[in-house]
Amino acid sequence: MLDYGVVTISAFEHTLSADHEMKVFSDSWLRLHRRALKSYPGWADALSVGTRPWEYSICRKAIDDHSKEHTAEMTILDAGSGLTFFPYFIHHQYPMAEIHCIDYDERLMSIFSAVNRISEYHVHYESSDMRNLRYAENSFDIIYCASVLEHTEDYESIIREFKRVLKRSGTLVLTFDICLDGKQPISRDQAIVLLQTIRKHFSPVKNYDQNLNDVTGSNTLTSRYIVEHYPERDPWKPKLPMLRLIARRMLSKSKRYFSDLTVFGMAFKKT
Repeated sequence: MLDYGVVTISAFEHTLSADHEMKVFSDSWLRLHRRALKSYPGWADALSVGTRPWEYSICRKAIDDHSKEHTAEMTILDAGSGLTFFPYFIHHQYPMAEIHCIDYDERLMSIFSAVNRISEYHVHYESSDMRNLRYAENSFDIIYCASVLEHTEDYESIIREFKRVLKRSGTLVLTFDICLDGKQPISRDQAIVLLQTIRKHFSPVKNYDQNLNDVTGSNTLTSRYIVEHYPERDPWKPKLPMLRLIARRMLSKSKRYFSDLTVFGMAFKKT
């Protein structure tokens, strides 16, 4: 059921029901680090938001596939990481791996340090611009970047940097939103341009052309479907009561804040 390309409703719902191990780890990680995470400005419980279960499963699949072809002693980069359970989960799955996280937010350094102090699993954090990574060439076996590229500019520089720091046989895993209603980047046409840029430097592990052509198909998972069928996963729904009240007032005046999105995920090999 789990496959690369544009996420389908059936694949997403299979992920929700199948990957209990990741959910158990995430819940345990959140409980253990609840004090440190109080100061985190983002979604600490990332697995409960939107399409993240499928996106993390795609990243995990690519890491699993790479380890079978090469070795479990991997050096892995989470690019645009924020602070979530996922890199710690990967270290749990691959104890011999070395996990690095980068994000532009310097405030995360102290929170990562607090988490690492009491965690059985350790990750390295650095505040860094993805267009100018502070790593030597050929540093990483795997780079994964989940739902980040659509919030950046200058894709070419970012992709070039990924290629520079990835080893010759390395794997790049990307997921990114595709906007279906034109309210946000990336449109389907922009997605095609982005993927053309990526293919200058990397080869996809699977052909995705037909999949992109069917992006508006009836089985395509969209944010509208999530809001209607899984309202608790709605990424636009504030979690605090006062913020919910403000959001309801704003949305009663305008629907322009909601965007209908789907997600694309793919693994690539360095060429």
